[in-house]
Amino acid sequence: MSEIVLGDDLGPRGQRRVLIATIVSGIAMALAAVWMVKRFGDRGQLEWKLWKSVFTGSTFRYLLTGLRNTLTVSLVAMALALALGALGGFGRLDSNRVVRGISIAIIELFRATPLVLLIYFAGVAVPRYAFDLSSYWYLVIALALYNGSVIAEVFRAGIRALGAGQMEAGLAIGLTQKQTLRLILFPQAVRTMVPAIINQLVTLLKDSSLGALVLLPAVDDLLRRGRQIGEFNRNPLQALLITGLVYVLINFVLSSIARRIETRQSRRQIAHADRMWTAAQLDAA
Repeated sequence: MSEIVLGDDLGPRGQRRVLIATIVSGIAMALAAVWMVKRFGDRGQLEWKLWKSVFTGSTFRYLLTGLRNTLTVSLVAMALALALGALGGFGRLDSNRVVRGISIAIIELFRATPLVLLIYFAGVAVPRYAFDLSSYWYLVIALALYNGSVIAEVFRAGIRALGAGQMEAGLAIGLTQKQTLRLILFPQAVRTMVPAIINQLVTLLKDSSLGALVLLPAVDDLLRRGRQIGEFNRNPLQALLITGLVYVLINFVLSSIARRIETRQSRRQIAHADRMWTAAQLDAA
């Protein structure tokens, strides 16, 4: 067994269609880019002085401080989301119907609620009826609850993908269901869930920009500082384009890491399948 086939290869006609579609899409994107650049030039938006002001020492350091705040919010929220996701995933797999029902209700509630509403609710309801915090923590709470509910489903799917044999083996050696989940299934599932978790971090990092639009006072993140730079220097288009480019670069790096890990895991699975196939052939001989 040398490879895992997920679908049939395209024939000559299919390959020709894909090539034609790729060429047409590339030409359309190139024409759109040329048209946009021309429009910017006609309106004087390509003048270097409008772009240079964003890259001056103090201004660029001000933008990087906003980036640091964005990364801090995202990492703290992701750490909390992982903890909540693991707790919710275990709850959904619990044998107790009450625990399982409560876990499902909470997870579905936060998954179904729009993130913007969660952020607004955290910024309005929490200080009014619970305790007063900074906008930073209201954003972290909302992001952690929303993404924790998504990660709970990722955990559940990763554990379910291991098959019933793993659970039966754990029970056969005297472990309880919870011990089997914690000691056997969860460590194995985490390795396969890493790419999905990194991709969720990309989504969380992008969603963190909502804190600068929904909360009052706004979270002092990358987007807010990019807007402030544009308003101060009177070049909002250039400042926001550069801010958006920073988001794109960070998310591209994270997505590349996720793809590399996923490719490495696929190669390991194929190599393991080859070894199992070879061992089975030797046993049969």
